[in-house]
Amino acid sequence: MEKMHLAVLVALALLFAGCAGSAQENGVLAGHVTIGPLCPVEPCNISAERLAQVYASRNVTVFSDDGASPVAVAKINATGFYSVRLPAGTYMVGVEPGGIGRIPLHEANVSANRTTRLDLDVDTGIR
Repeated sequence: MEKMHLAVLVALALLFAGCAGSAQENGVLAGHVTIGPLCPVEPCNISAERLAQVYASRNVTVFSDDGASPVAVAKINATGFYSVRLPAGTYMVGVEPGGIGRIPLHEANVSANRTTRLDLDVDTGIR
Protein backbone atom coordinates (compact mmCIF):
# COMPACT_ATOMS: atom_id res chain seq x y z
CA MET A 1 0.00 0.00 0.00
CA GLU A 2 2.86 2.39 0.82
CA LYS A 3 4.43 1.71 -2.59
CA MET A 4 1.15 2.74 -4.25
CA HIS A 5 1.01 6.01 -2.25
CA LEU A 6 4.63 6.70 -3.17
CA ALA A 7 3.90 6.04 -6.85
CA VAL A 8 0.90 8.41 -6.73
CA LEU A 9 3.00 11.11 -5.04
CA VAL A 10 5.77 10.74 -7.64
CA ALA A 11 3.24 10.91 -10.48
CA LEU A 12 1.66 14.06 -9.02
CA ALA A 13 5.06 15.68 -8.54
CA LEU A 14 5.98 14.98 -12.16
CA LEU A 15 2.62 16.32 -13.33
CA PHE A 16 3.03 19.58 -11.39
CA ALA A 17 6.64 19.97 -12.53
CA GLY A 18 5.54 19.55 -16.15
CA CYS A 19 2.80 22.15 -15.73
CA ALA A 20 5.16 24.65 -14.14
CA GLY A 21 7.70 24.22 -16.92
CA SER A 22 5.15 24.80 -19.66
CA ALA A 23 3.85 28.09 -18.27
CA GLN A 24 4.31 30.96 -20.73
CA GLU A 25 6.89 33.50 -19.62
CA ASN A 26 5.91 37.15 -20.03
CA GLY A 27 7.87 40.25 -20.91
CA VAL A 28 7.00 43.91 -21.30
CA LEU A 29 6.81 45.98 -24.48
CA ALA A 30 7.18 49.69 -23.72
CA GLY A 31 8.21 52.89 -25.41
CA HIS A 32 7.42 56.45 -26.35
CA VAL A 33 5.10 57.62 -29.12
CA THR A 34 5.94 60.91 -30.84
CA ILE A 35 3.00 62.56 -32.61
CA GLY A 36 3.57 65.57 -34.79
CA PRO A 37 3.74 68.07 -36.07
CA LEU A 38 0.78 69.43 -34.12
CA CYS A 39 0.78 72.97 -35.54
CA PRO A 40 1.34 74.28 -39.06
CA VAL A 41 4.09 76.55 -37.78
CA GLU A 42 6.71 75.51 -35.27
CA PRO A 43 7.23 76.33 -32.46
CA CYS A 44 3.69 75.71 -31.45
CA ASN A 45 2.11 76.69 -28.17
CA ILE A 46 -0.10 73.73 -27.37
CA SER A 47 -1.43 73.27 -23.85
CA ALA A 48 -0.61 70.21 -21.76
CA GLU A 49 -4.34 69.34 -21.74
CA ARG A 50 -4.53 69.44 -25.55
CA LEU A 51 -1.37 67.36 -25.85
CA ALA A 52 -2.83 64.79 -23.45
CA GLN A 53 -5.94 64.63 -25.68
CA VAL A 54 -3.76 64.01 -28.74
CA TYR A 55 -2.18 61.00 -27.04
CA ALA A 56 -5.44 59.77 -25.48
CA SER A 57 -7.05 59.65 -28.93
CA ARG A 58 -4.64 56.93 -30.07
CA ASN A 59 -3.62 53.44 -28.93
CA VAL A 60 -0.63 51.22 -29.51
CA THR A 61 -1.97 48.02 -31.05
CA VAL A 62 0.03 44.80 -30.85
CA PHE A 63 -0.64 42.23 -33.57
CA SER A 64 0.41 38.62 -34.04
CA ASP A 65 3.71 38.10 -35.85
CA ASP A 66 1.96 38.07 -39.24
CA GLY A 67 0.31 41.44 -38.51
CA ALA A 68 -3.18 40.02 -39.01
CA SER A 69 -4.67 39.46 -35.57
CA PRO A 70 -4.73 42.01 -32.73
CA VAL A 71 -3.24 40.58 -29.54
CA ALA A 72 -3.28 43.57 -27.17
CA VAL A 73 -4.01 47.29 -27.02
CA ALA A 74 -2.03 49.71 -24.86
CA LYS A 75 -3.17 53.19 -23.89
CA ILE A 76 -0.72 56.03 -24.42
CA ASN A 77 -0.35 58.27 -21.38
CA ALA A 78 -0.37 62.08 -21.41
CA THR A 79 3.38 62.27 -22.02
CA GLY A 80 3.45 59.70 -24.82
CA PHE A 81 4.54 56.55 -23.02
CA TYR A 82 2.90 53.12 -23.27
CA SER A 83 3.53 49.73 -21.72
CA VAL A 84 1.95 46.31 -22.19
CA ARG A 85 2.74 42.86 -20.72
CA LEU A 86 2.89 40.09 -23.34
CA PRO A 87 3.94 36.46 -23.62
CA ALA A 88 7.47 36.18 -24.99
CA GLY A 89 7.44 36.15 -28.79
CA THR A 90 7.54 38.20 -31.97
CA TYR A 91 4.85 40.80 -32.64
CA MET A 92 4.00 43.54 -35.12
CA VAL A 93 3.17 46.89 -33.50
CA GLY A 94 1.45 50.05 -34.74
CA VAL A 95 -0.43 53.15 -33.61
CA GLU A 96 -4.13 53.52 -34.33
CA PRO A 97 -5.50 55.73 -35.63
CA GLY A 98 -2.42 56.79 -37.48
CA GLY A 99 -1.53 60.10 -39.02
CA ILE A 100 -1.42 60.55 -42.76
CA GLY A 101 -1.96 57.14 -44.30
CA ARG A 102 -1.56 53.88 -42.46
CA ILE A 103 1.24 53.77 -39.93
CA PRO A 104 3.66 51.01 -40.88
CA LEU A 105 3.85 48.11 -38.46
CA HIS A 106 7.11 47.60 -36.60
CA GLU A 107 8.47 44.25 -35.46
CA ALA A 108 9.09 43.72 -31.75
CA ASN A 109 10.75 40.69 -30.18
CA VAL A 110 9.57 40.42 -26.58
CA SER A 111 11.81 38.38 -24.27
CA ALA A 112 10.70 36.70 -21.06
CA ASN A 113 11.28 38.70 -17.88
CA ARG A 114 12.63 41.69 -19.82
CA THR A 115 11.40 45.03 -21.12
CA THR A 116 11.67 45.51 -24.87
CA ARG A 117 11.70 49.18 -25.92
CA LEU A 118 9.99 50.25 -29.14
CA ASP A 119 9.55 53.96 -29.82
CA LEU A 120 7.04 54.93 -32.50
CA ASP A 121 6.48 58.07 -34.61
CA VAL A 122 3.16 59.32 -36.01
CA ASP A 123 3.26 61.92 -38.81
CA THR A 124 0.08 63.99 -38.58
CA GLY A 125 0.63 65.55 -41.99
CA ILE A 126 0.18 69.08 -40.62
CA ARG A 127 2.50 71.39 -42.53
